[in-house]
Amino acid sequence: MEQDVPKNPFETLLGLRSSDYDRTPPTLAEWLSLDVARLREAVSAARVSIVAPGDGTRRFVLLRSGGEPVNAKRYFDIAGAGLRDMLARLFAHGLETVLCPLLPPSAFSRGEAYITQGLRACHALLASEALAELYAGCGVRARLYGGFRDAGLAEPVLELLESLEQRLNKMTPTGDRLLLFGMSPVSAVDELIALSKRADAHLDRAAIRQLSFPNGPEKADLAISYDQLRVSEVLPPLLDQGTDVYHLTYLPFELTDHDIRVILYDHLIVRPAARHDQTNYSEEDLEMLRWSREHRDRVEGLGSATLRQLRSA
Repeated sequence: MEQDVPKNPFETLLGLRSSDYDRTPPTLAEWLSLDVARLREAVSAARVSIVAPGDGTRRFVLLRSGGEPVNAKRYFDIAGAGLRDMLARLFAHGLETVLCPLLPPSAFSRGEAYITQGLRACHALLASEALAELYAGCGVRARLYGGFRDAGLAEPVLELLESLEQRLNKMTPTGDRLLLFGMSPVSAVDELIALSKRADAHLDRAAIRQLSFPNGPEKADLAISYDQLRVSEVLPPLLDQGTDVYHLTYLPFELTDHDIRVILYDHLIVRPAARHDQTNYSEEDLEMLRWSREHRDRVEGLGSATLRQLRSA
């Protein structure tokens, strides 16, 4: 007989997201050592949504191939496993909604032949057996987002997007969790302009958001970036209500359990308290500022060419 999951010892800590700041939070060490079932319970109660980009597949495949030649099947096997594992780790930690940008405007701007090939690859990947098992195992509704309906795309490209959308709807008709794959032919600003043209001029932000994200969410709590710090390509502005953004120095497909826990700890435990009291700076806070000041070459978002020169300096 399956045993009940013990009550979460940090249940009261979610009160940090309200007006109660007198409760003693866990240390990072306690949070990191909590078993995954109890951690998932705490995170699930907060109904956290995250944006985690799914691009960088070519670099991921090259890193994982060990220098061996990669044919099409091998490429999709490696890329599919990377996407599946990243999503599985996020849902295993209690995330309720995951937005996964896959094809940004730069991909669509490369021409019809390029984007057609990319969309066919997305069909094969997102409807694969590995992803189907993830959808079923995590109780996920998989959908698309992005302003592709108002982007004036060539008919064959639009048909591929609509076909993929219908396939995902059929594969995942229901689910308590939401997984949104981003297909964005135009920038977020251009998408908003297109939405405003076909919508009632008196619609407010919430109504416009409903047009763009009919399946939800209302906001993105967290966003992950990597490589160059261009958050606008990852985070939809309609979902930005004070989103906490975290930058990785490695590819998102390799996002570790440890780093997911650290991000969740920072978002759920540390930042709410810091936002509540922004005038009381302890000696430890000042010491961190001194440490940062002494490490002025630690700049996030540098390109690979700059990093190589810093590494050899």
